[in-house]
Amino acid sequence: MVPFVIFVMVDFDYDKEGSKTVAQLVRSLIYFLLVGMQQELAFTFSSVKVSNFIKVLQHILVALLLIEIIGEFTLSITKEKSSIRNPLNNEKSSSIHERKVEPLLKKSETKISISSSADRDTKTTIENNVQSEEKENELKPEPKILISSSADRYMDEIYEQPEEKENVLKPEPKILISSSVIDWIMGNKSTFIRTLFLIDYTSLILFIILLGFLLNDLKEIITRNFVIALAISFSLTFIVQSTILIVANRGSKFNNYIVHHHQVYYKIFPKYHAYITIVIDMTITNVVYFPSLINYFLLQTPDIFNKIFLNVSALFVSSLVMHMYKIILKNEEMEKKGGKVDEGRKGSEDYV
Repeated sequence: MVPFVIFVMVDFDYDKEGSKTVAQLVRSLIYFLLVGMQQELAFTFSSVKVSNFIKVLQHILVALLLIEIIGEFTLSITKEKSSIRNPLNNEKSSSIHERKVEPLLKKSETKISISSSADRDTKTTIENNVQSEEKENELKPEPKILISSSADRYMDEIYEQPEEKENVLKPEPKILISSSVIDWIMGNKSTFIRTLFLIDYTSLILFIILLGFLLNDLKEIITRNFVIALAISFSLTFIVQSTILIVANRGSKFNNYIVHHHQVYYKIFPKYHAYITIVIDMTITNVVYFPSLINYFLLQTPDIFNKIFLNVSALFVSSLVMHMYKIILKNEEMEKKGGKVDEGRKGSEDYV
């Protein structure tokens, strides 16, 4: 289970059968589980009383994270619907029809050439034979598999029918979200993506504020072990992330990432947005451990609860560090989309 989760969060962006939207949605779900639901459950299970103000902030944080998840899910549905609307089947069906008609034309041309090349006696005998064969063929059905067209027929069945079945099995998403909402999102995609980023930044700021109020509320029971564990986890994560950035900056990888990010989001964000995303990602990676450590050392939640969320937190932090390594140091995002960075080229909307 653990390797599969890591694959989805880290490598599914760049897999041939993968999806960037699905990978981001999985990361958002785990982030919601650690930052939102964990504290909601911890405040319920803990014997330590927490002020109502902190609980209200936690409810607001959960609401913001839910809105972000719904927005990302809606964005994935709009991508699915736009791919369904791509009209490519008409050209394929016309080419299939032409290939199926060609053997019949060849068959009629051979009959004409035979009748024109033979002399009269031979012609009458051939015509009699052809007439007798046609009468027999009227009594029994014509075989479906012709030697001249069997290869084309089987190629059509192998390559064309699965695509038609896929179109049948993938109806337009009309149940969860109305088509008018999806059409509006497709028409205002830049505004929608900008709103999702704003919600993400707002929820992170609220989460940091919430942690500050919570630690201030629990300052009388803060232990030495809690401070040591917090310092070790924060230091190790920060050192690894800083090493990735330093190594990338010494070469051309970091600059390639900045230019590539601008090429992707140039219609939505300014160029310095790439630096903001790096700071946000580093902040999330370093503070996502805090709730699990607070619950374990200060709120004294049940042991099974602590083991589950401490392990999930470690898994999530490791996945975020590996994802940062792939997109900045290895530049796998650019390799998937076609190699080197062209600083004079503008972005591609396939990313957003």
